[in-house]
This record gives sequence, structure tokens and C-alpha cells, in this order.
Amino acid sequence: MCPAICRQPVQGVPSGPKIAGIGSRTPASLVRDVQMSKGLICPPQIFILLHYNPHTHRIKVAVLRADNLENLIHTSTTADYQVMIKLHHDGLVISSRETKQTSFAVWNSYFLFDLPPGDISRLALMVEFIIIQSHARSQCKVLGRVLIGAEAPDVGRAHWRDMCNLQGERSRWHTVLPEPS
Repeated sequence: MCPAICRQPVQGVPSGPKIAGIGSRTPASLVRDVQMSKGLICPPQIFILLHYNPHTHRIKVAVLRADNLENLIHTSTTADYQVMIKLHHDGLVISSRETKQTSFAVWNSYFLFDLPPGDISRLALMVEFIIIQSHARSQCKVLGRVLIGAEAPDVGRAHWRDMCNLQGERSRWHTVLPEPS
């Protein structure tokens, strides 16, 4: 089931053999065009929970699950997925964690990050989520990223602002920005 923002077209759907008589169209491109016209293709997304505890000056980050990661893959083989989380301060990585690999893109993994001293709303912090694909016989490949912080794109900035200003855990879907090929 896709969240409400899944009505956007997705790049990178794997292509298959060409169909005779349809020019350069492939079965995958035909299916994708039909699905997009019906609003059935969802962009790759990851569901993230954030919570700031002002008493301990820590951020709890939960990587819960991802949907539609297959839209970032350019192969038909089964893959495992992993997420690396990096906390940046003033452009430098000050801490990192990673989920375990899974083929189902459901992690339910929680991590705590200690913050540098100072008011969270004035610190130059960014949390980067790197989605990685790995195969049994090949190297890992970065599929895409999500940024959350005061200087992040729209949804990432709003999620950060809510975490800083509102009590309790805040979770949101974030569209994964594909890695350039």
C-alpha cells in the first residue's frame, strides 16, 4: 500500500526485451506507462521516526521500513537492503549507524545519537539515510538517499522542525532521492 504521495512518476524501472512491432518499447516500459497513467506506481520511500529528548540531548532515530525500492534497482535478481545513518555536524560526520541487511526492506531498527553541546535549533545538524543494495556475489551499491535536518529539502526540513519543536515521536514517509547513475 502506498502513502498518499505516490502519484508521482518513477525513473529507473528495469527494462526487458523489446517487443516486435512496437519500436523501442519494452514490456516494462509499456506496463510502467499504463501504471503511471492510472497512478499506480509509487516512488521509492522510507518510513522514519525521529524523537529529540532535551533531557539527555539525544536523538532517537528509527528506520522502520521502505516501499518500492525495486523502482531504484536496475536488475531482476533478488537483493538485500541496508540503511546507513550518518549524523553530520557542520558538514562533518560525527556518528554513524547501520541497519542489518534484509530482503524485505522492513528493519524496525532504533538508534540513539548523542548531540554536540548547544541548542538543537541552532546546531548545524543533518541526518543522512543511505539506502544500500547488496547481492550475494557482488559489491554493495548505493541506491539513494534521504536528508533530514534544518537545511534539508522540504519534507526533511519539516520533519526536523517538528522533532525539535513538538513533544513526542514524529514519523514520516520520505521519498528516496536516487543516486546518479
